[in-house]
Amino acid sequence: MKKLKQDMGVDKAYPGAALTPKAFMALLNMDAYVTVNGGSQAIREIQQWMNGRYVGRRDFFTADVKAGVEAFQSFAKLPVSGAGDFQTWASLLVSYGDQSRKGAACDGVTKVTPARAQALKDAGYKYIGRYLYNPSTTSLPEKEIQPGELETIKKYGLRCFPIFQTWARSVDYYSPAQGKTDCMNASYKAEEHGFKPGTLIYFTVDYDAVDDEVTSHVLPYFRSIKDQMGRMGAQFRVGIYGPRNVCSRISAVGYADASFVSDMSSGFSGNLGYPLPDNWSFDQIVTKTVGTGESPHYSQVDVVEDAGVVYYHTAAIPDWAKDLPGVKKLVDSSTGIAKIQGRTGILARNNSIRSGTLSGKILDPAKDSDRWSMWQKLNQDNAFNVGTVPHMHIWAADGKKGDHDETPIRRPALDYTDAETYQILRRYQGFGDQAEADAKLRMPLYAIFEKYNRIIRES
Repeated sequence: MKKLKQDMGVDKAYPGAALTPKAFMALLNMDAYVTVNGGSQAIREIQQWMNGRYVGRRDFFTADVKAGVEAFQSFAKLPVSGAGDFQTWASLLVSYGDQSRKGAACDGVTKVTPARAQALKDAGYKYIGRYLYNPSTTSLPEKEIQPGELETIKKYGLRCFPIFQTWARSVDYYSPAQGKTDCMNASYKAEEHGFKPGTLIYFTVDYDAVDDEVTSHVLPYFRSIKDQMGRMGAQFRVGIYGPRNVCSRISAVGYADASFVSDMSSGFSGNLGYPLPDNWSFDQIVTKTVGTGESPHYSQVDVVEDAGVVYYHTAAIPDWAKDLPGVKKLVDSSTGIAKIQGRTGILARNNSIRSGTLSGKILDPAKDSDRWSMWQKLNQDNAFNVGTVPHMHIWAADGKKGDHDETPIRRPALDYTDAETYQILRRYQGFGDQAEADAKLRMPLYAIFEKYNRIIRES
């Protein structure tokens, strides 16, 4: 009897030689508990594990089982019936589940025209996934959101969720540098297309990333996206598109707020035996055509300037970065929370170093490597960026040597007149009508701060 229990896998649940009811039932049927006729040892071990793990299972559908089924159905957005129906079993057995079930969302690479929007709405769709950017000028010409398309989607009562993908189909795509670049490009494109702050952008893992690759490449890539989004003020939220395991691992460490799951790829190792991520928002299960005739559909500038600087100095994506507006010319840009260029940061700090106000190394504003070094500090170190502002003001008062020459005025002081304050604010902005207008707008704000700062100074 002990040997029979071991073969069955219930020896830990029912220790000893006593003949339990479960063991007695096994003696009354023809089930084999050893491998026979070339049977698989691996399958036998699975059977033993299941026998021992679920030894307390009753042979009828209990209220607890029904509650468990209902919880799963609710989580998977299936009709909540508590019954073990086809849709429920299908969702438990294969990642895409019942592919005939209706969905409320779709994504595609063709423009949503009025006719297509109507067809999608009539078919019960509410959410449309569209791509923020297409690096190719020839392949899939409508992959990127087209002019006027979002207005059409809104007009027909639909909503759009943005997806960012350029390649993302092999492990060598993923790196921290690529993550930073993709984050800046995606943010720029989302802003350009008019998405509101707080919108989720789904960054893609469009291949079967095995667990080791997730650890070595995909996690650092998404960590870089999350960090860069934070440095840029967290204007948009980060989501992930990919297999179940990838989505779950990235989300578990806080690098993604929501998961768009590529469950249609049922053969991906990341979809085999893994549950839906806890934070899943969309579950991709089938490719289909919606509509007929004309309606078939299957289913600010600072950011791009920063991206252009990264492309220029790191060549992070040399095959398609050229398509971004102005990238070839961008060796510098206003960056960081105080919007300072690498070149002007060098000029301002050099001015203070030469006058003894600041200690440090003199850099060459015309040298790419020096400008890139300064730009990186301004871009990534908020304290350094803000700490450069006083030197910008001193340099401006001294006449902005090396830039657009100005008439020197006395350096900033607590007894500055309004006219002197205006000049410093205007020179920080630049020169010309726009700089003058912006400085005038900032004067009332400066006056408010100065009112309370003076009280603190004199108290």
